[in-house]
Amino acid sequence: SLGQALPIAVGYAMGARVRKENYRVFVMIGDGEFDEGTNWEALMAGAHYKLNNLVCILDKNQLQMTGPTEQIMNIDPVADKVRAFGWNVINIEDGNDMAQVCAALEQLPERDYEKRSAPTFIISNTVKGKGVSFMENNVAWHGHPPVGEDYIKARAELVAHLNELEGK
Repeated sequence: SLGQALPIAVGYAMGARVRKENYRVFVMIGDGEFDEGTNWEALMAGAHYKLNNLVCILDKNQLQMTGPTEQIMNIDPVADKVRAFGWNVINIEDGNDMAQVCAALEQLPERDYEKRSAPTFIISNTVKGKGVSFMENNVAWHGHPPVGEDYIKARAELVAHLNELEGK
């Protein structure tokens, strides 16, 4: 079911604290599923219990199964809303750029289970279908893979992109 990953991650982070284990729990969710109520309850719980070992990454590509997220259930201004729940917020302007993703992860606060503080919420602004021209920002490709000629074309574009990266 959509909307279950963040609540489960809250449970894992709480379990780590109870067992006095010093590891971090990461969870990635989509902006379409973020409108599920269980996510908002999990935000409240994560902040209440000061789960600084919890990191939620929101893949904010602005599309979901039935259309643009803004039209289905607008979550913006998501950073303000998450901060209001008591979380640290880190914004990645281009979540398709791994250097920006790594820089955001380097900003994560200490995760000592004895030092209780706010969990972290990373907003990763991405382009759905990045790297495949006919799939980029196209809701028609949400929920199913390319097959046949579409697969061949998509694969060729991705291979060309990888070859370009290797050449740099």
